[in-house]
Amino acid sequence: MNKYLRRISALFLALSLCLVSCQPRQIATTMVLKKTEGTVNIQDGKQKTIEPAEQLGLYSGYQVETSQTSYAWINLDKVKLTKMDAESEIEIAKRKNDLEIIVHSGKLFFHVTEPLEDDESLDIRTSSMIVGVRGTCGWVENSKEEKTRVYILEGTVECQKNNSDAEDKTVPVSAGQMAEITRPAEGEEQIVLSAFEVSDIPEYIMEELREDDELRQKIFEESGLDIADADQDPGELSDGENANPSLSFNEHVYHGSPDSCQLTPSQARLFADELSQAMKIGSDQYEQLIAGQAEFSSYPFQSYAILFDGGNGIPGIFFSSGAYASTSTAPEHPGAEVISWAAVSYQTMFHLEEPNEIYHTCLENLFLADGYLFSGNLIDGGTFYDAYVYPLVDGRMQRASTMAGANYEDGTYHVDGQPASEEEFNQWTNTWKTPSEIGYEYAIDSSGGCWGMVPAEDVLAALTDYANQE
Repeated sequence: MNKYLRRISALFLALSLCLVSCQPRQIATTMVLKKTEGTVNIQDGKQKTIEPAEQLGLYSGYQVETSQTSYAWINLDKVKLTKMDAESEIEIAKRKNDLEIIVHSGKLFFHVTEPLEDDESLDIRTSSMIVGVRGTCGWVENSKEEKTRVYILEGTVECQKNNSDAEDKTVPVSAGQMAEITRPAEGEEQIVLSAFEVSDIPEYIMEELREDDELRQKIFEESGLDIADADQDPGELSDGENANPSLSFNEHVYHGSPDSCQLTPSQARLFADELSQAMKIGSDQYEQLIAGQAEFSSYPFQSYAILFDGGNGIPGIFFSSGAYASTSTAPEHPGAEVISWAAVSYQTMFHLEEPNEIYHTCLENLFLADGYLFSGNLIDGGTFYDAYVYPLVDGRMQRASTMAGANYEDGTYHVDGQPASEEEFNQWTNTWKTPSEIGYEYAIDSSGGCWGMVPAEDVLAALTDYANQE
């Protein structure tokens, strides 16, 4: 009996070992939502909304979308990490040990700390490119214009055009290189490689690099990109230039917290030059205005401006000028002093497009809301109305994310390019055209106004004072 029992036990042990050894590997197939920041929307394969939660399992067909100033971290097993930037949308597709992340729009950071096994694959796909990832670090950008760029910080990936031609060769992209698909004047699309700089690395990725000394060292060794100073405070620059505008700014000239402002003295000088130029343009146009219309000559010229926090302490400037008429208050601009122009001479909003470049909006109607800029215009004598919402990300004005319009003459409306009812149009405007503390407007009769600003001379003096600290 004992001999029989020993044989049965041995048989069960052998069978158990066989079953364990035959289990398929789960590497690159286990995905969880590690954490989120801000507003993150998740839908399963049946378009059912799923409430975000830490360690939430993500499966094939799931879609994840981040809103303005919102981020999502996704773990691929325990050794692979992806991070979605704000205003990005991805979709997950899995087949056994093959994993695919489809980036519909926005940016996706990836960091695979251990190379995949031979029978595993991790592809990041966009509408125009497939990126084969094994053990590397970088990010993928897919704009709304379906323009894809792939940046590699460490390691090497294989890129391929996303089309039906299976004969297309893959192109290796190594650390320090950026790949994008271009279409020459004649010929087929091709993947073109170029180098990129530390300044091209988005802030949402820098936040991850600041916490990983080992990764920064690998990036430097493989790409030559020296981001050793990435672990310094965001306001501290590698050239020793410190951002501390609170020494010169206060709530009178800065909308936001001056202590959080990341403007440097050299950037302050750029802003000062641009503001001085805007004041001159406004004054010159005012002189032309009163020369042709004597009724405005009794109104003095005035210009107003304000510095504001456009996100993460990166500032922009609103500017407005014209023939000064009066000062008042208005309920739609709570707590803001409204300056009325008998006639507008020049208005704009500008911000840092790059560390040393200024971007002007040149929009006639614009106001600052929570995380976005709103522009609405009556045109053709008030017959038509067009409005746009421009997200603010890290101080920069992005492309319009939603828009609406009306033809009051024939009573037709549209929202995001689609026909809409008057009720849907009104709902859109009520959602986005909210009370604001800063802005300017231009009326059909050339009059207008601004609110939430102070004399431009005060802002210029503060910028000049800070710039002189270089």
